[in-house]
Order: sequence, then C-alpha cells, then structure tokens
Amino acid sequence: MFSVSDLRNLRLTLDEWSTLHSMASRDFDPSLIGGPMRTDIDTLVLAGLLDRERSIDGRWAARWSMTDNGRAAATMIDMLFDWQEFAYVCDWGDDRTEPFADVINLQEPILT
Repeated sequence: MFSVSDLRNLRLTLDEWSTLHSMASRDFDPSLIGGPMRTDIDTLVLAGLLDRERSIDGRWAARWSMTDNGRAAATMIDMLFDWQEFAYVCDWGDDRTEPFADVINLQEPILT
C-alpha cells in the first residue's frame, strides 16, 4: 500500500492521477487514449504504474495494463478526498513545457 508521501514522491500531476483513476475503472474505454491522455499514459508507464503490452510478433501494441503498483496507487487515491494533497503542481508556466524546452527541442530533428 502507498502512503500519501509515496504518492507525492511519484510527482504525478492531477491529470496523470485522473488518467490512472480512469484506467482502473471497469468502464474505461481504451479507444479514448490519444491526445493529452497519451502523454499521461506514457508518464504512468515511466512511473511503473502501467505496462505497455506487446503483440504476438513482438511489436508494441496500443494496449496498456495496470501493474501491481498501479492498482495499489489507484486504490489508495480512491480513499483520499483531497488529491491536491499529493498531486505535483508544475510551476513551469501556462504552456506546460519544461524549463529546458528552449534549449532542447525534442520536436525538431537534431540531424538534418
């Protein structure tokens, strides 16, 4: 089981926690994954709360599953009323980009 401190140490935003909560729901529709939610899912994979599945031929499939830690975290956040208590608040400004985005732009190819 996670403590509030453990949840806070994951440094996940409210959107990322909400995505995890949605994926833990029995009513979750995988076709909704896309756009901003996809970024949240990638972050949850990096945090070890979700796993991306592979197809039979070994390629990455557009399917994700909850890890044991993901299920435990989702259960824990269901028991907490105030998500503001453990959610990470990004102080990078309104554009939600990292402070180094001007130095390293991963959207543009480095080699041409």
